Amino acid sequence: MNDGSSSIQVSEVAAIVCATGFDASPSLQFLPSEVLDTLQFDPTDDGFPLALNVHTTVNKSILSLGFVGFYRSPYWGVMEMQARYLANLWAGDQKAAKALEKDTTMESMLKLRKNPRRSQFPMGDYAYLMESLNEIVGTKRTDPEGVPPRTGLVLPFRYLYESADEKQKQEAGLALSTVHKILEESSKNAKYVARAVFKGLQGIWNLERKIDSRLDTFPSGVLTGTATMLPRYPTLDGADMEYLYFEEGDFRPSWGGTMHAKRSYVYHYTELSDKMDVWFAKGDHKTSDYFFHQLDFIVPEKPGLGGPWRANSSHLCKSSFLSWNSVDLPHVGIQDLYDVTYEFFFSGTILVRWTSEYTVKGPQKDYIISNVYTRPARSYSP
Repeated sequence: MNDGSSSIQVSEVAAIVCATGFDASPSLQFLPSEVLDTLQFDPTDDGFPLALNVHTTVNKSILSLGFVGFYRSPYWGVMEMQARYLANLWAGDQKAAKALEKDTTMESMLKLRKNPRRSQFPMGDYAYLMESLNEIVGTKRTDPEGVPPRTGLVLPFRYLYESADEKQKQEAGLALSTVHKILEESSKNAKYVARAVFKGLQGIWNLERKIDSRLDTFPSGVLTGTATMLPRYPTLDGADMEYLYFEEGDFRPSWGGTMHAKRSYVYHYTELSDKMDVWFAKGDHKTSDYFFHQLDFIVPEKPGLGGPWRANSSHLCKSSFLSWNSVDLPHVGIQDLYDVTYEFFFSGTILVRWTSEYTVKGPQKDYIISNVYTRPARSYSP
C-alpha cells in the first residue's frame, strides 16, 4: 500500500472483496412517482433503469431534467459530451433540439432491456459515442501534427469548442502531444512492452522443455511440468513489481529414468527504466541469490503484423554444475556465457504463449535449453 510518501506492507490478508457493483435505483427515489412513470423507471434493470434519449441524457417528455453518466460503466469523455449537449439544449441551440427530435436511441435501448443477448456494457462503443455527440454539440476533434486524421486514441481533450480560450487550447495541445509521444515511443522503441509482458506473465503455465547437450557428461532430455509466476512485494531495492517463479516437473534424461525437478527464479520490473530482469533463487526457492540477465526488447521491422514481441540477453554467470534436484555444487571461478532469446505471443492484451531459449557455454557446459509456456486448458464441470 502506498500513500504517496511511504509504503506499507500488508500481510496475512484473508480475503479481498471487490465492491465494484452500484445500483442506480435507490438514487432515483427522490423523484416523484409520476416522473418515474414518465421515465419508464425499471428498478430491476442495471443497464438502463430509465428511458432516455440522445445517448441517455434526456427524455423528450421532461426537457428540464437531464442526466450525465447515467448508463452502465460510463466514460469520462462521454459524460463531458453529455453535459455539453444538455447545456446546448437548455440554451436553445437548434442543432441540439433537432437531434432530440430525430433521436431513436431510446427505442433501441428499450429493446435491449430484457434481451438475454445484451452485452455486458451495451454502451461500450466509446469512439462512436464521442464522435456522435461531437457532431451534435459542434466541437472540433484535434489531431496531432503529422498524423493522419481519425487515428490514435479517443481522448476527451481532443474535442474542444472553437471558442475555447488560449489556455484551454494550450493545455489540450500539451496533453495530446504527451500521449502522442508515448505512442511513438511504444511503436518505435518498444516502450512499456516490458510492462505489458510482465503483467501478462502472472499465473500458472504449462512448461515443455527440451535440453540438447553437446557433452556426454551433461544429459540431454525433456521436462514436462508447470511454472507459476507468484506476485509478491519487491525484495530488490528499486524494483516496482516482482514475481517468484517456481517450476516443477518430471525430467527424463537421454540415458533413461525419470527425476522430479524443481527450480526457482525471481523476476523484477522497474518502472523508471522500463526494464525487466531475472535473478537466480537460492535453494529455499524463495530468496533472490544473484543476477541472471536483463531482457532487451527488439522493435519489429514491420510492427502491427500480429507476430510475437522478441527479447534477448547475453550474460556471464558464475559457473556451476546443474543439478536437477536444485542442489548446486560449489561455484568455481570460470564463468558460463548465457545467450538468451524470448518470444511473447499476445492475443489483444492477453499473453497466451511465450518461449525462451538458452544457449549455454562454459567449462562444463555446452547445451541449448528450449522452453515453451502455454496456459492450462480450462475445464468446466457440468
